[in-house]
Amino acid sequence: MKTPETPFLLDFFQTLNERHVRYAVMRNSETLPESLGGSDLDLFAADMATGQKIEEIAAEVAAKYNGGYTSKYTVEATFSCLGGRHADGSWWGVHIDIFPDLLYYGIPYMNAEMVLDERVFERNAFYRLGNLSDVASFMKEILPHHRTKKDYYPRARAAYAVEPERVREAMLPYFGASGWSIIETLLSRECSAEEIRLKSKRLVRALWLRQIFGFHVLSLLRIKLLNAKRRYGRLFRYPGYCVAFLGTDGSGKTTIIEKITPVLTQMMHHPVEYRHLRPGLLPSLARLSGKPAMSGPVTNPHGGKTAGWISSHLRFFYYYIDYTVGYYLKVYYFLVKRPTFVICDRYYYEYMIDPRRLSVKLLPGFARFFSWFIPKPDLILCLGGDPEKIYARKPETSLKEVKRQVSKLQEFCRKNRRAVWIDTTKSLQQSYDDVMSTIETRMRARYK
Repeated sequence: MKTPETPFLLDFFQTLNERHVRYAVMRNSETLPESLGGSDLDLFAADMATGQKIEEIAAEVAAKYNGGYTSKYTVEATFSCLGGRHADGSWWGVHIDIFPDLLYYGIPYMNAEMVLDERVFERNAFYRLGNLSDVASFMKEILPHHRTKKDYYPRARAAYAVEPERVREAMLPYFGASGWSIIETLLSRECSAEEIRLKSKRLVRALWLRQIFGFHVLSLLRIKLLNAKRRYGRLFRYPGYCVAFLGTDGSGKTTIIEKITPVLTQMMHHPVEYRHLRPGLLPSLARLSGKPAMSGPVTNPHGGKTAGWISSHLRFFYYYIDYTVGYYLKVYYFLVKRPTFVICDRYYYEYMIDPRRLSVKLLPGFARFFSWFIPKPDLILCLGGDPEKIYARKPETSLKEVKRQVSKLQEFCRKNRRAVWIDTTKSLQQSYDDVMSTIETRMRARYK
């Protein structure tokens, strides 16, 4: 089944094979090499150097399809997203995770070379791991989570039944006799979820004790410090990406956001996080006052009663907490945790462009001054164009008001280095391509 990522995948595997790279697909290979089947691509590398070579090849092949890295970070493994645009105008995206070893927080739990030695050349296109990988996948789940998912447990038991001595050889040195007896019990008979939970905790203790009494403390400490440095480095160079969309009614924000969401979800392999106007930590004042929640699109954005001077500034400071504290809990959290795309529809800048929509009347320059202290999106897309065309789409205010907002937005865009102007009075396809090109180019620029 041909998919947008098919050309990249076929070329990627062919290049890996031609250059004799020692790798193997770890799981979810049923739809390869034509498609990822909605999953990510987990690759097992022979060592760290091989992993880096795979990264370089992925970037090289992506460039052939007008793409590159849109997100990448390394802890024990390298987690990366690539995407681009084909010559025919279609967009593609893949998520590749590269594992250089079988590790639990820096501690090896299985002989990686033995696992890789069993790799199988599948469909004359790519290498996948063999029998031992089912046991490795099961261990990868129960060690950190103390539970398993999907069909990992029955597959691990089936693999053990085929070659129990080889599984023992691959794992005994890392767990010792006491730890191996627990693994043997898990794999030789069916255990309940509660048994798996309790035995996996004992396995973790056995793994740690084996590491400590095996005089690997200094080596382990070095690995832990390196991984900690990488993990906390994400606080400053996070893998996610946040974009705020600004524009008057009729500028096409909702349509564009709906159109780009599936592509960005595929590219990042995680659902897009959507935020309307603000992060959403605090409930709206209308809800606190007992007013019914509004549903559906806003048809009269300036129909609400504007608060007085004092009430307006009190409202402002209440929501300002959302834009500061709420940002770190409702936006930044996702950006740091994993490659996630966060869309903010309108965001704080609405106080500077259209305060009437927010039913407030603020002192001149008040919102602009406080904008210096709010966390900023990575990119601000200002959607607009010919005011008369925008008004014809959605005559919900007045042509005069549309002209005022478009002018205000253009001024804001000129003065803000994070902002990019997108003319959305062109065709929907052209506007969509302009938005995607801007996002993808900015994301890729982080890794050049």
